[in-house]
Amino acid sequence: MPLQRHLDGGSHILLDDGTAIRFTMAAGDRMVTVNLPLSVMRSEFGESRLEPLADFETLREVIEATASQAYDAADEPGDRIDLAAASFKTEASRTYLQTKDD
Repeated sequence: MPLQRHLDGGSHILLDDGTAIRFTMAAGDRMVTVNLPLSVMRSEFGESRLEPLADFETLREVIEATASQAYDAADEPGDRIDLAAASFKTEASRTYLQTKDD
């Protein structure tokens, strides 16, 4: 089941200790926490002059699509996904990024 953006009127994006962005997505009625290390975001998308949360917002669509792919690919999806550089190397992620560049 693909993950969907979780919207309830408030922000679920947290910058915990300065090393990762944490946000929540929904799998039906189940809430799934997604962690994206800032180092991964920067290595995959480059350095930015934006604050990390602003940078995340500009990249949110592809990050959420990648989180959904990682969730679907898991043998036993849990309540947490830790995105890594390899998460963005899937065929679907590369195709998505190419279509955004066109």
